Amino acid sequence: MEELIVNIDNPAELNSVIEKAGDDKLLVIDFWASWCEPCKSLGPVLEAAAKKFAPKVQIVKIDIEKNKSLAAHFKIQSVPAVKFVLGGKIVADFVGAQPASVVEQYISKLLPEAVEERNELQNASEELKAGNYKKAEEILLNILNEDPDSSEAHLGLVKCFFINKDSAKAREHFEKITSAEFLREKESLESLIVILEECEKNDGKDVVAKKAVDNPADLENTFSWACCLAVDGDYPAAFEALLSIISQDRKFRDDQPRKVLISLFNFLGNNNPLVDEYRNRLAKILYC
Repeated sequence: MEELIVNIDNPAELNSVIEKAGDDKLLVIDFWASWCEPCKSLGPVLEAAAKKFAPKVQIVKIDIEKNKSLAAHFKIQSVPAVKFVLGGKIVADFVGAQPASVVEQYISKLLPEAVEERNELQNASEELKAGNYKKAEEILLNILNEDPDSSEAHLGLVKCFFINKDSAKAREHFEKITSAEFLREKESLESLIVILEECEKNDGKDVVAKKAVDNPADLENTFSWACCLAVDGDYPAAFEALLSIISQDRKFRDDQPRKVLISLFNFLGNNNPLVDEYRNRLAKILYC
Protein backbone atom coordinates (compact mmCIF):
# COMPACT_ATOMS: atom_id res chain seq x y z
CA MET A 1 0.00 0.00 0.00
CA GLU A 2 1.36 3.43 -0.97
CA GLU A 3 2.10 5.98 1.71
CA LEU A 4 -0.58 8.52 2.52
CA ILE A 5 2.05 11.27 2.92
CA VAL A 6 5.28 11.50 0.90
CA ASN A 7 8.12 13.91 1.63
CA ILE A 8 9.94 15.06 -1.50
CA ASP A 9 13.61 16.02 -1.51
CA ASN A 10 14.29 16.56 -5.23
CA PRO A 11 12.58 16.93 -8.64
CA ALA A 12 13.24 13.32 -9.60
CA GLU A 13 11.25 12.06 -6.60
CA LEU A 14 8.37 14.38 -7.44
CA ASN A 15 8.31 13.20 -11.06
CA SER A 16 8.22 9.59 -9.85
CA VAL A 17 5.26 10.25 -7.55
CA ILE A 18 3.36 12.09 -10.31
CA GLU A 19 3.95 9.25 -12.79
CA LYS A 20 2.74 6.62 -10.33
CA ALA A 21 -0.39 8.62 -9.51
CA GLY A 22 -1.38 8.94 -13.17
CA ASP A 23 -5.06 9.66 -13.77
CA ASP A 24 -6.24 7.55 -10.84
CA LYS A 25 -4.98 9.50 -7.84
CA LEU A 26 -5.25 13.14 -6.84
CA LEU A 27 -1.99 14.56 -5.50
CA VAL A 28 -2.17 17.35 -2.94
CA ILE A 29 1.22 19.07 -3.02
CA ASP A 30 1.85 21.00 0.18
CA PHE A 31 4.61 23.63 -0.02
CA TRP A 32 5.64 24.51 3.51
CA ALA A 33 8.48 25.80 5.72
CA SER A 34 9.49 25.06 9.31
CA TRP A 35 9.21 28.74 10.29
CA CYS A 36 5.66 29.05 8.89
CA GLU A 37 2.98 28.97 11.60
CA PRO A 38 -0.01 28.66 9.21
CA CYS A 39 1.78 25.67 7.64
CA LYS A 40 1.66 23.93 10.98
CA SER A 41 -2.11 24.36 11.22
CA LEU A 42 -2.78 23.38 7.59
CA GLY A 43 -0.70 20.19 7.68
CA PRO A 44 -3.05 18.20 9.97
CA VAL A 45 -6.07 19.44 8.00
CA LEU A 46 -4.58 18.08 4.75
CA GLU A 47 -3.66 14.80 6.43
CA ALA A 48 -7.18 14.34 7.83
CA ALA A 49 -8.71 15.06 4.41
CA ALA A 50 -6.34 12.59 2.75
CA LYS A 51 -7.37 9.90 5.24
CA LYS A 52 -11.02 10.62 4.56
CA PHE A 53 -10.61 10.23 0.81
CA ALA A 54 -7.95 7.50 0.86
CA PRO A 55 -6.76 5.74 -1.26
CA LYS A 56 -7.78 8.24 -3.94
CA VAL A 57 -5.63 11.05 -2.49
CA GLN A 58 -1.97 11.36 -1.57
CA ILE A 59 -0.25 14.25 0.23
CA VAL A 60 3.11 15.37 -1.20
CA LYS A 61 5.05 17.63 1.17
CA ILE A 62 7.78 19.92 -0.15
CA ASP A 63 9.92 21.99 2.24
CA ILE A 64 10.70 25.14 0.25
CA GLU A 65 13.92 25.77 2.20
CA LYS A 66 15.31 22.41 1.13
CA ASN A 67 13.81 22.50 -2.38
CA LYS A 68 14.26 26.04 -3.63
CA SER A 69 14.43 24.95 -7.26
CA LEU A 70 11.03 23.23 -6.99
CA ALA A 71 9.57 26.25 -5.19
CA ALA A 72 10.86 28.46 -8.01
CA HIS A 73 9.54 26.08 -10.69
CA PHE A 74 6.04 26.21 -9.18
CA LYS A 75 6.33 29.98 -8.62
CA ILE A 76 5.74 29.71 -4.88
CA GLN A 77 5.84 33.21 -3.38
CA SER A 78 4.35 32.50 0.04
CA VAL A 79 3.50 29.49 2.16
CA PRO A 80 1.52 27.49 2.84
CA ALA A 81 0.73 26.94 -0.83
CA VAL A 82 -1.15 23.92 -2.12
CA LYS A 83 -1.24 22.58 -5.67
CA PHE A 84 -3.65 19.85 -6.74
CA VAL A 85 -2.26 17.59 -9.48
CA LEU A 86 -4.24 15.04 -11.49
CA GLY A 87 -2.93 13.25 -14.54
CA GLY A 88 0.31 15.19 -14.33
CA LYS A 89 -1.43 18.57 -14.54
CA ILE A 90 -2.16 21.23 -11.93
CA VAL A 91 -5.94 21.36 -11.75
CA ALA A 92 -6.38 23.77 -8.82
CA ASP A 93 -4.46 25.55 -6.08
CA PHE A 94 -4.79 27.81 -3.08
CA VAL A 95 -2.56 29.88 -0.80
CA GLY A 96 -2.81 30.18 2.98
CA ALA A 97 -4.25 28.00 5.71
CA GLN A 98 -7.81 26.82 4.96
CA PRO A 99 -10.43 25.12 7.13
CA ALA A 100 -11.22 21.44 6.66
CA SER A 101 -14.51 22.21 4.87
CA VAL A 102 -12.72 24.18 2.15
CA VAL A 103 -9.99 21.58 1.69
CA GLU A 104 -12.55 18.77 1.45
CA GLN A 105 -14.61 20.75 -1.04
CA TYR A 106 -11.55 21.14 -3.28
CA ILE A 107 -10.76 17.43 -3.09
CA SER A 108 -14.31 16.18 -3.62
CA LYS A 109 -14.61 18.24 -6.81
CA LEU A 110 -11.20 17.21 -8.15
CA LEU A 111 -11.30 13.46 -7.61
CA PRO A 112 -11.14 11.52 -10.90
CA GLU A 113 -14.74 10.29 -10.65
CA ALA A 114 -15.92 13.84 -9.87
CA VAL A 115 -14.14 15.14 -12.97
CA GLU A 116 -15.70 12.35 -15.04
CA GLU A 117 -19.13 13.21 -13.64
CA ARG A 118 -18.67 16.89 -14.52
CA ASN A 119 -17.77 15.90 -18.07
CA GLU A 120 -20.91 13.79 -18.31
CA LEU A 121 -23.01 16.60 -16.85
CA GLN A 122 -21.59 18.92 -19.49
CA ASN A 123 -22.50 16.39 -22.18
CA ALA A 124 -26.04 16.19 -20.82
CA SER A 125 -26.28 19.99 -20.76
CA GLU A 126 -25.23 20.17 -24.40
CA GLU A 127 -27.79 17.53 -25.36
CA LEU A 128 -30.47 19.52 -23.53
CA LYS A 129 -29.52 22.69 -25.40
CA ALA A 130 -29.67 20.79 -28.68
CA GLY A 131 -33.14 19.48 -27.85
CA ASN A 132 -31.99 15.87 -27.49
CA TYR A 133 -33.90 15.29 -24.27
CA LYS A 134 -33.98 11.48 -24.45
CA LYS A 135 -30.20 11.36 -24.79
CA ALA A 136 -29.79 13.86 -21.96
CA GLU A 137 -32.13 11.79 -19.78
CA GLU A 138 -30.07 8.66 -20.48
CA ILE A 139 -26.80 10.38 -19.52
CA LEU A 140 -28.28 11.87 -16.34
CA LEU A 141 -29.80 8.58 -15.19
CA ASN A 142 -26.42 6.89 -15.71
CA ILE A 143 -24.83 9.56 -13.51
CA LEU A 144 -27.38 8.87 -10.78
CA ASN A 145 -26.55 5.17 -10.91
CA GLU A 146 -23.04 6.11 -9.75
CA ASP A 147 -23.94 9.17 -7.66
CA PRO A 148 -27.58 9.08 -6.46
CA ASP A 149 -27.15 12.39 -4.62
CA SER A 150 -26.03 14.44 -7.63
CA SER A 151 -28.26 17.51 -7.35
CA GLU A 152 -27.12 18.71 -10.76
CA ALA A 153 -28.25 15.45 -12.39
CA HIS A 154 -31.63 15.65 -10.63
CA LEU A 155 -31.92 19.25 -11.79
CA GLY A 156 -31.33 18.24 -15.40
CA LEU A 157 -33.91 15.47 -15.15
CA VAL A 158 -36.57 17.93 -13.97
CA LYS A 159 -36.05 19.72 -17.29
CA CYS A 160 -36.20 16.45 -19.22
CA PHE A 161 -39.45 15.37 -17.59
CA PHE A 162 -40.94 18.82 -18.14
CA ILE A 163 -40.41 18.26 -21.85
CA ASN A 164 -41.75 14.70 -21.53
CA LYS A 165 -44.83 16.09 -19.74
CA ASP A 166 -44.31 13.85 -16.72
CA SER A 167 -45.08 15.96 -13.66
CA ALA A 168 -44.75 13.06 -11.19
CA LYS A 169 -41.18 12.23 -12.22
CA ALA A 170 -40.30 15.92 -12.48
CA ARG A 171 -41.54 16.43 -8.92
CA GLU A 172 -39.68 13.30 -7.72
CA HIS A 173 -36.32 14.58 -8.99
CA PHE A 174 -37.09 18.13 -7.87
CA GLU A 175 -37.38 16.94 -4.26
CA LYS A 176 -33.93 15.32 -4.49
CA ILE A 177 -32.12 18.57 -5.30
CA THR A 178 -30.55 19.20 -1.90
CA SER A 179 -27.24 20.92 -2.60
CA ALA A 180 -27.18 24.56 -1.46
CA GLU A 181 -25.29 25.38 -4.66
CA PHE A 182 -28.42 24.73 -6.73
CA LEU A 183 -31.17 26.02 -4.43
CA ARG A 184 -31.75 29.21 -6.44
CA GLU A 185 -32.12 27.26 -9.68
CA LYS A 186 -34.33 24.77 -7.83
CA GLU A 187 -36.71 27.58 -6.92
CA SER A 188 -36.97 28.51 -10.58
CA LEU A 189 -37.55 24.91 -11.64
CA GLU A 190 -40.55 24.53 -9.36
CA SER A 191 -42.52 26.76 -11.69
CA LEU A 192 -41.97 24.24 -14.50
CA ILE A 193 -43.66 21.59 -12.37
CA VAL A 194 -46.46 24.04 -11.55
CA ILE A 195 -46.98 24.48 -15.31
CA LEU A 196 -47.34 20.72 -15.82
CA GLU A 197 -49.63 20.23 -12.85
CA GLU A 198 -51.79 23.22 -13.77
CA CYS A 199 -52.39 21.89 -17.26
CA GLU A 200 -53.05 18.35 -16.02
CA LYS A 201 -55.66 19.37 -13.45
CA ASN A 202 -57.57 21.32 -16.10
CA ASP A 203 -57.85 18.39 -18.53
CA GLY A 204 -55.39 19.60 -21.13
CA LYS A 205 -54.96 22.37 -23.67
CA ASP A 206 -58.13 21.87 -25.73
CA VAL A 207 -60.42 22.19 -22.72
CA VAL A 208 -58.74 25.26 -21.22
CA ALA A 209 -58.35 26.88 -24.66
CA LYS A 210 -62.12 26.80 -25.15
CA LYS A 211 -62.69 28.21 -21.66
CA ALA A 212 -60.18 31.00 -22.28
CA VAL A 213 -61.76 31.92 -25.62
CA ASP A 214 -65.29 31.78 -24.23
CA ASN A 215 -64.41 33.93 -21.22
CA PRO A 216 -61.24 35.99 -21.87
CA ALA A 217 -61.79 38.04 -18.71
CA ASP A 218 -61.30 34.95 -16.52
CA LEU A 219 -57.60 35.10 -15.66
CA GLU A 220 -57.67 31.62 -14.12
CA ASN A 221 -58.63 30.17 -17.50
CA THR A 222 -56.00 32.27 -19.23
CA PHE A 223 -53.31 31.12 -16.81
CA SER A 224 -54.22 27.44 -17.28
CA TRP A 225 -54.21 27.95 -21.05
CA ALA A 226 -50.78 29.60 -20.89
CA CYS A 227 -49.44 26.63 -18.93
CA CYS A 228 -50.77 24.15 -21.48
CA LEU A 229 -49.31 26.18 -24.32
CA ALA A 230 -45.91 26.06 -22.59
CA VAL A 231 -46.22 22.31 -22.02
CA ASP A 232 -46.81 21.89 -25.76
CA GLY A 233 -43.80 24.07 -26.57
CA ASP A 234 -45.82 26.95 -28.01
CA TYR A 235 -43.78 29.52 -26.14
CA PRO A 236 -44.76 32.67 -28.07
CA ALA A 237 -48.46 32.05 -27.37
CA ALA A 238 -47.74 31.10 -23.76
CA PHE A 239 -45.70 34.27 -23.27
CA GLU A 240 -48.47 36.42 -24.77
CA ALA A 241 -51.05 34.90 -22.43
CA LEU A 242 -48.84 35.36 -19.37
CA LEU A 243 -48.02 38.98 -20.29
CA SER A 244 -51.74 39.61 -20.72
CA ILE A 245 -52.40 38.44 -17.15
CA ILE A 246 -49.52 40.47 -15.72
CA SER A 247 -50.68 43.64 -17.47
CA GLN A 248 -54.20 43.17 -16.12
CA ASP A 249 -53.46 42.07 -12.55
CA ARG A 250 -49.90 42.28 -11.24
CA LYS A 251 -50.85 40.47 -8.02
CA PHE A 252 -52.75 37.59 -9.62
CA ARG A 253 -52.00 34.34 -7.79
CA ASP A 254 -49.32 36.04 -5.74
CA ASP A 255 -47.31 37.03 -8.83
CA GLN A 256 -47.23 33.48 -10.21
CA PRO A 257 -47.54 34.41 -13.92
CA ARG A 258 -44.36 36.49 -13.70
CA LYS A 259 -42.55 33.69 -11.84
CA VAL A 260 -43.63 31.18 -14.47
CA LEU A 261 -42.52 33.51 -17.24
CA ILE A 262 -39.07 33.97 -15.66
CA SER A 263 -38.74 30.20 -15.22
CA LEU A 264 -39.51 29.66 -18.89
CA PHE A 265 -36.95 32.32 -19.82
CA ASN A 266 -34.35 30.50 -17.74
CA PHE A 267 -35.36 27.16 -19.21
CA LEU A 268 -34.95 28.37 -22.78
CA GLY A 269 -31.68 30.08 -21.88
CA ASN A 270 -29.92 33.33 -22.65
CA ASN A 271 -29.05 34.47 -26.17
CA ASN A 272 -32.48 33.33 -27.32
CA PRO A 273 -34.18 35.98 -29.50
CA LEU A 274 -37.64 34.99 -28.24
CA VAL A 275 -36.52 35.31 -24.61
CA ASP A 276 -34.87 38.66 -25.30
CA GLU A 277 -38.04 40.00 -26.93
CA TYR A 278 -40.39 38.95 -24.15
CA ARG A 279 -37.97 39.84 -21.36
CA ASN A 280 -37.96 43.40 -22.71
CA ARG A 281 -41.73 43.44 -22.99
CA LEU A 282 -42.07 42.17 -19.43
CA ALA A 283 -39.75 44.94 -18.20
CA LYS A 284 -41.88 47.58 -19.93
CA ILE A 285 -45.03 46.27 -18.25
CA LEU A 286 -43.41 46.16 -14.83
CA TYR A 287 -41.38 49.34 -14.84
CA CYS A 288 -42.77 51.74 -17.45
